[in-house]
Amino acid sequence: MNMDIKLKGYDRICMINVFDITSMETVFTKHMINLTYRNYITNCVKFAKNHNYNIYLIDKWHVAIGAPSYMVALSEFVSDMETLQHILFEATEEYIAIVPMFCVIDDCTVDNVSQVYYSARVEMMQKNIQFYVRDAKYGQLDEESIRERYHMVNVINYAISHNKVIPYYQGIYDNEKKHIHHYESLMRLEDENGRIYYPGSFLDVARSYGLLYDSLSSLMIHKVFERFRLIEDTSVSLNLSIRDIKNRDLVEYIFEFLSTARHPENFVFEILENEDIDNYDELIAFVDRIHDLGALISIDDFGSGFSNLIHIANIHSDYLKIDGSIVKRCCDDKESENLIALISNWRKLIGRDIRIIAEFVENESIQMKLLDYKIDFSQGYLFSKPSPDLNI
Repeated sequence: MNMDIKLKGYDRICMINVFDITSMETVFTKHMINLTYRNYITNCVKFAKNHNYNIYLIDKWHVAIGAPSYMVALSEFVSDMETLQHILFEATEEYIAIVPMFCVIDDCTVDNVSQVYYSARVEMMQKNIQFYVRDAKYGQLDEESIRERYHMVNVINYAISHNKVIPYYQGIYDNEKKHIHHYESLMRLEDENGRIYYPGSFLDVARSYGLLYDSLSSLMIHKVFERFRLIEDTSVSLNLSIRDIKNRDLVEYIFEFLSTARHPENFVFEILENEDIDNYDELIAFVDRIHDLGALISIDDFGSGFSNLIHIANIHSDYLKIDGSIVKRCCDDKESENLIALISNWRKLIGRDIRIIAEFVENESIQMKLLDYKIDFSQGYLFSKPSPDLNI
C-alpha cells in the first residue's frame, strides 16, 4: 500500500477492520469463523475489483481499499465504501454477523496514513461509530510534534520491555479523622536516562496505538496488586478506563486476584466518569462483580459530565471523586462552588453511603471551602505529593 501511495498517488484510502475477534472465538467454532473470514475477504476483493480500486491485506481482518483522488471524487468514494459496509453487514445463517469499522482517509501520504488512522480509530471506539471520514491534513501535526510523538512511542516501548512502568502513590486525607486514609496509584514511565514521564505526556499516544495502552495498564495493575497483596490496614485505588473494562484478559486477572486476596476491601477501582461509555449494562455488571468479590468502586472526575447523572446514580459506587477543575476554582468561581454544594446535597438525597473525595486540593482556602460542604476526603499537594516510596 505504501508504495502505491508514494509512487502512484493513491491518496484516498479506506481502512476496514473487524476488532472483536476474541469475543467471536469464545462463542463460535473455528470452522464458522474461517467461513466468515473467507466471506469477508471475498466480498472486499470482489467489490474493489468491480470498482477498479486496489485492495491491500494489512492484517488478517484488516484490509485497505485505495484509489488516487484524481480518478474518483471523495463523495463517490465514500458512497462506495458505505455500500460495501452494508454488504458486509448483511447477515445470513451461514456466517457470523460482523461489524467492520470503516475509516476513510483523504489526502493521505506514507508519512501520515498510519498516524491519522490510529488517531481516528481511537475516536471511533470512544464514540462507538463504525464509519468515519478524515482529512489527513486537518489538524496535522508539525514536524516537531511528529518527532515528539515517535519519541514517546519509543519511551513507552522501552518502559514496557525494561520494567520501567512505575507506580507512584498519593495519599488521600480523611477530613474527619485527620490522617491519610488511602492512596491513589498513579502511573509514571522512566526512560533509559532515568527521566520520569507523567501520564499527560504519554497516555494519549499509548491510547492511539491501543496495544501499547493495554500493556501499560496491565503492568501497572500487576505492580500495584503485588505491592498491596499482603498489606492489611492500607487501601489503594487503581484507575480503570472503559477500554480496560472491555479487556477480557485484564478483567479476568482482576477477578482472579480479588478472589484470592486476603483483603479485597483494600482495593478501590476508579472509573472515569467523563469517558464516552457506550454500554452501561456492561459497566454495571463489572461493578457488581467487583462488589461481590469484596472490593470497592470510585467514580473519578465526577461533575465533568452531568449528562450521565442518571446512569451514574445506578452505579453503586462507594466513592465519588469531584473533578479537579471544579475543586481548583471553588474559591474564585461561584458556579464551581455551587457544583460542589450540588454534589454534596445529591449524596444526601440518594440515601446511600457514598463518600466524596475532592482532588487538586492545593491550599488551605480550598480545604476550608470543602469542609464547609462536609466533603469526606481531600487529595492534593496540600496533604501529599505523589511518590514511588510509600512508607506503609
